[in-house]
Amino acid sequence: MGGAAAAALAAVLLLAIRAAARVRLDRRRMAQWEAEWGEIEPRWSRRRHA
Repeated sequence: MGGAAAAALAAVLLLAIRAAARVRLDRRRMAQWEAEWGEIEPRWSRRRHA
């Protein structure tokens, strides 16, 4: 019983770590996209609304 509980705990911890890493990477990607869009948007808008 102890081995199964340890394996279950390890699996839950692994899933939690993966979820946290995914959220962190998604936030980093979104911040990078927003920074790039901050440079592109004014040029794009100027072309579309000129």
